[in-house]
Amino acid sequence: MNGHGKTKKTLSLSLPFIALSLMAAVAVFIISANYQELYRSPRVKNAVMDCTGFENILDSPWLCSLSGEWEFFYNRHIVSGGEENPVPDGMIKMPGRWTGKKINGEHLPKTGYASYRMTITGLGFAEKIIVQFIYSALPYRVFINGKPHTDWIGLPDTEKITVVFEVDENSSGGLFDSPWFDVNPTHIVSAPLSRFIVFLPATLFGGILILFIFSLIVSLSFSKKERAWTFPLLLAALILHFLTSEDFAPAVFGAVGIPYMFAPVLRYLTGALLFAAYFVHLCLSGLIKTAKGERIAFLASNAAAFILYFISSGTSWTIFPIALSLAWVLYAFAKIAAKGEKAPLSAAYLCINFILFVVLWIEAVDSLALIVYGFETVFSIGLTGLITVIGIMSFFKMRESQKAAVAKARFEQELSGMKMEALREQIKPHFIFNSLDAIRGIYAKDAEEGARMLTRFSDHLRLNINVDIQNLVSFRQELINALNYFELENIRFENALTVTLDTDFVDFSVPPLSLQPFVENAVKHGFPKGGRDGVIRISAQKDGDGGVTVEISDNGQGFDPAVIRPEAVGLKNAKRLLLQTLFV
Repeated sequence: MNGHGKTKKTLSLSLPFIALSLMAAVAVFIISANYQELYRSPRVKNAVMDCTGFENILDSPWLCSLSGEWEFFYNRHIVSGGEENPVPDGMIKMPGRWTGKKINGEHLPKTGYASYRMTITGLGFAEKIIVQFIYSALPYRVFINGKPHTDWIGLPDTEKITVVFEVDENSSGGLFDSPWFDVNPTHIVSAPLSRFIVFLPATLFGGILILFIFSLIVSLSFSKKERAWTFPLLLAALILHFLTSEDFAPAVFGAVGIPYMFAPVLRYLTGALLFAAYFVHLCLSGLIKTAKGERIAFLASNAAAFILYFISSGTSWTIFPIALSLAWVLYAFAKIAAKGEKAPLSAAYLCINFILFVVLWIEAVDSLALIVYGFETVFSIGLTGLITVIGIMSFFKMRESQKAAVAKARFEQELSGMKMEALREQIKPHFIFNSLDAIRGIYAKDAEEGARMLTRFSDHLRLNINVDIQNLVSFRQELINALNYFELENIRFENALTVTLDTDFVDFSVPPLSLQPFVENAVKHGFPKGGRDGVIRISAQKDGDGGVTVEISDNGQGFDPAVIRPEAVGLKNAKRLLLQTLFV
């Protein structure tokens, strides 16, 4: 396939996944903007939520979001600070950051503390209420009608309550989690959805751990050269990120004593680590091919993203370093698609890439308060698809490894057999006897020449006996061995044959014993009809594709292929040796 055709095919495979990923990213914001309409719950407008006509929330399995416009008091704790009839500094979107908000002509920094206030009306249909954050990265206090609120309380006869959130000094720029309220105390313990949300993360986390242990055992079962650690490392990064997700972070951070306010930062770092492990896995597994410049760009851009993330922390600008990191997930679509048919698992990895992008994107925008509803189980639900695809991928990968091991064992066995066969073909008893008899005759005429030929004979035997068929040798060495054979055979023909060399290039390697069978065949059939003046030509020339062409030819009368004996396997073995050694 030419370059244009390959590019067209890559685009046809990758563009649908890229488009689907971007559509999912946009869909997150559309769902967020229409959250109340989708779940038939009231909105907070101008610091007031009117629940009149929304009696359905009493039986709904969903909690009601208090996202919307709240009254804002910067560097003031209006309840615990004892302020009477406090006047707000302005309105602010909840969840959201106060960083950069203009108060009294000045833009607020990301540091400070604050109070948020709103009113809920029209609750005549409800008997109890609870207002809280499911998860919050900042310490906070809740007050209802000026009293501390931590659990279910009965509603006053006024059917109207005032809610105040106070947050302490922080450098995060305010609350970026959505507060919720509920009017049905039975939701948490009886709703099937709640039980699903509680048990799904633990179940999937257990599945990831089992898969991780299984992948380690499989890797250790292979020899050191055959072990592939990228897949277990990918799962290890997946586990680390799982522990920082909203499914597990509150419990994990509480157990090890880490303030939960660090959860968004660690979630970003482990998310970046997860994709880095995934990208390395793609490269080292041969699923994508990257140039040195691409690898440098990957490392440099992610290092820059880390720096920019911490510089912009506490502001909405943090979305840009996150988007820079996620751009590489989109880029991976094109690289995976470029392999296409050459990588049998490309389709599986394209699906993994899609799930990874969507999950990391939702986590990012949720942590930055760019969406108003929680995704407490999004990572677990996303992992359901990931585990399914990874499990299938692992199964096929294991099958490929087993097939490769069997093929390698069969190949080594064939090579061993070919070595013995080659030795039998190259050092035939009659050749030894004929050579020794010819050398004895030369000694009777010329002792010095006889000694020279005896040296050639011993060199030839030594090279053939000490040969290691699995290692390549230099063409120069193989040529010397073939010429030794030629000289010894030519004694019998009273030097009726001549060899000419056209070897401008000899700096390359070939399998041992690969040249002699062709020279032997030329010696046997290299005489013209007159029986004299036979010429054998050996050439080695570089070709235009960067390879080398070796040619052995003669001016003999040749032979009829129809009369070749079935047991004649010299050239056949030589051909197999070349194919299996140089082209595997």
